[in-house]
Amino acid sequence: MRTGHTGVLAVIVVLFGCGPEPADEIPADAAQRYAASICDAVDRCSCMDDGFEDASACAEAAEREFGRVRELPGMKFDRACFEDVLEYFGRVGCESQLEAEFESLPCLVFEGTRRAGEPCASLFVPRPGERITPGGGLAEPTCADGLACVEGVCGPAQPPTNVGDTCGLAKEVGCKSTDAAPIHCNTEGVCVPSSLFGEPCESPYACTDSGSYCAGLFEPGDVGTCEPKLQPGASCDPNEIESCSWDEHPYTYCGATQTCDRPWPGVCRRLLFGPDEADIRVWFGQ
Repeated sequence: MRTGHTGVLAVIVVLFGCGPEPADEIPADAAQRYAASICDAVDRCSCMDDGFEDASACAEAAEREFGRVRELPGMKFDRACFEDVLEYFGRVGCESQLEAEFESLPCLVFEGTRRAGEPCASLFVPRPGERITPGGGLAEPTCADGLACVEGVCGPAQPPTNVGDTCGLAKEVGCKSTDAAPIHCNTEGVCVPSSLFGEPCESPYACTDSGSYCAGLFEPGDVGTCEPKLQPGASCDPNEIESCSWDEHPYTYCGATQTCDRPWPGVCRRLLFGPDEADIRVWFGQ
């Protein structure tokens, strides 16, 4: 009899004990709590005015981001991690420009479960006008096991490519740039040589020198000129992409004062695209 019971238990373990852990149920108010936590951090660190018209606009944007990730295929919700991420946003400091940005989040609220060869969705779908970044602790790609979502299918990450080759966020492919031969991914999704001072440029990252920016660049399709970045205190246009110099203070930005202003706290940069910052998904979401 004991042998028989043992056999039944073994079958039960095989049938029910070795499969993937089920996803936690998503609370009805999860999106609202996530939005309140992010927007409280943004407000606490004095970044609200440069990111949104008001607190309700921030909440609406954060709820949209939560809902977008929630609906991606193959995502599994982790309730314990969700609470840890909210606690993180509640305690992270505003004083640091760098430490807060690179401080590791405790975990990711949604985990990708798609395996190699299975269809997947990229987090880098262009969303023009949105301010909430993908850095808010919700998810990485929808693939499991460190796989990348390459043109809609889970697989190994692709190595950087050379001049003339295709590139882009949706392909998860970058360009093989070096100091001697800098190249970048243009807005057409092709690796091309980067531009020198005084030369034309078509994207926020087209200029060779880190001390330069693409002056006259406001949106995809514009053509600007690589010029030296503006120094702190200089007049600037918040709609022009990343025009302020970081030589003295990292993350100096062109804010509502239309002056290259104080640096953004790192936590704001983690959670929001700044007023003069490029949303890379809009520019390079091929």
